[in-house]
Amino acid sequence: STREHYHLALKAWSERLYARRAEAVAEAGEARTRLWLLYFALSATGFWRGPICDFQTLAQKKMTGPSGLPLLRG
Repeated sequence: STREHYHLALKAWSERLYARRAEAVAEAGEARTRLWLLYFALSATGFWRGPICDFQTLAQKKMTGPSGLPLLRG
């Protein structure tokens, strides 16, 4: 799961949006800006506490011999 990564990413996105809130409100309106801030906050909390997870699958064409891909990511 990449939930820890998404928690940090959502927090960073929220902080950036909040820092430029006036521009966001001018571009998208108060309601839409508040909705995105709420989405970021709730999603970050969900990833941090664990009820929201994200799993990724890596696939490649069938071939013989070593793939050359690392066994672990990170």
